Amino acid sequence: MYSYLTNYLIHNKRILLLFVFCILSRVCTSIFYIEDIDSLRFALSAIYFDITDSRPHFPGYPIFCFLLQKIYFLIKNIGLTFSIIGGFSIFTIIIFINKIIFELKIPNTIYTTLLIAINPLLWLMSNRYMPDLMGLALLTISLFYLIKTIKYNYKINFILLGVFLGFLAGVRLSFIPFFLPVIFLIKNKNFKYICLYFVLSILIWLIPLVYITDYKSFLNIFINDFNGHFFKWGGTVFSSNVPYYNRFTKIFEFIFVDGFSFWMEGRNWTTIINSIFIFIFLIILIIDKRKKIKATLKKEYLIISMCYVSYFIWIYFFQNISYKSRHIITYIPLVAVFFSISLNNLINKNTLAKIFVYVFICFHLYITLNLTSQHKNQSAISQISSLILNIKSDKIVVISDGLKLFYWSKLVPKDKVKFINTKKLSTETIVEYYNLNYTILSTTKLYPLAQVNYQELDFYHNPFVNRLWSHLTIYKYE
Repeated sequence: MYSYLTNYLIHNKRILLLFVFCILSRVCTSIFYIEDIDSLRFALSAIYFDITDSRPHFPGYPIFCFLLQKIYFLIKNIGLTFSIIGGFSIFTIIIFINKIIFELKIPNTIYTTLLIAINPLLWLMSNRYMPDLMGLALLTISLFYLIKTIKYNYKINFILLGVFLGFLAGVRLSFIPFFLPVIFLIKNKNFKYICLYFVLSILIWLIPLVYITDYKSFLNIFINDFNGHFFKWGGTVFSSNVPYYNRFTKIFEFIFVDGFSFWMEGRNWTTIINSIFIFIFLIILIIDKRKKIKATLKKEYLIISMCYVSYFIWIYFFQNISYKSRHIITYIPLVAVFFSISLNNLINKNTLAKIFVYVFICFHLYITLNLTSQHKNQSAISQISSLILNIKSDKIVVISDGLKLFYWSKLVPKDKVKFINTKKLSTETIVEYYNLNYTILSTTKLYPLAQVNYQELDFYHNPFVNRLWSHLTIYKYE
């Protein structure tokens, strides 16, 4: 496989250049800190895999973590390891999106490749300590073979679709609902091969996962995390107070604001210009009847459309779409294809139109590079970790909720700090620690110490780099 890939790259210089760009660009924008709670879990899993200790959390993402550990073993650098996987993933997405475009006979242009390669959210995700981009790569490969099964009905395409779906489940299980419309192929005599190889591919990673975790522990974690994700803390319609309308609008906000740098209150003025450009491209795509994509009722178009609808329903009801824009990355290549058609229509008109397109690309790239540059700076919660570590005293108490305490407890030596969950906090405990001259850091005001002087410390990062905990406040009592 390695030899085949090497020969393929050497004999296709453009592909080789794209590969080098994808890897080097991501390596150059690597981050070397733990930016949030999810990233922490995956960073820990690179060193030691154990889902009983949330390294990472259930379902374990075993295929991703296996690859992660192998690369980390070779280069011994967490940030570079994730960036290499991210760079290879974005390369794979571009290659297979172009293959899909060819199969669907959609006008293919360099702009599809360009818009995916410099997309702000995909670039940020390729440096994040997360499996989402590798999941998107496998989703794109699976979508390609789904199209091949519909068009050509060859046995090998059904087998490969089943294999890649099984691998996708081992990298990003929450992407599997995207392929629920595959069930409409059930009448095809080769459908059994999708099911068979899907199950076999899952067993390849599931059996070792259950074995190293222990069957009873695995079952307990599954039950606990299933109930937690859907009914307690997962940000679903059952565990969130976010209004239904807001959940709907958030999906589109994330696609266009986070995904394509549309303007929103609090953003840089360059995003206003970027928004104007993209709005014009949308108008051109809609009203230029001569260049519109012809409507078709071909089976592959219908099933692909149903896949995107299926995933929309899934994330609307069962994912945290209030704070985590990464759940919408499946739509970015699709939107990029439509934008690229509009860019191609425009650039063929005259010199002025070409300049217009080139200026847009420059603005879009500038915004992306600005975001990736800001991404290299510590997130708010990571800045607080540094604050704790830089306090010279060894008598420190940190008071917060469970998630934040889990994060800090993994990065700060426990012999230096005492961590107390706000749910287990009592007035007597607060007063006792204060009287013993402890430095107390809390994410909420401590009313038993209302008469005591304290410092209010604010920590920020750009919410359009990472929506989670972009502003945190620490109240320091000493």
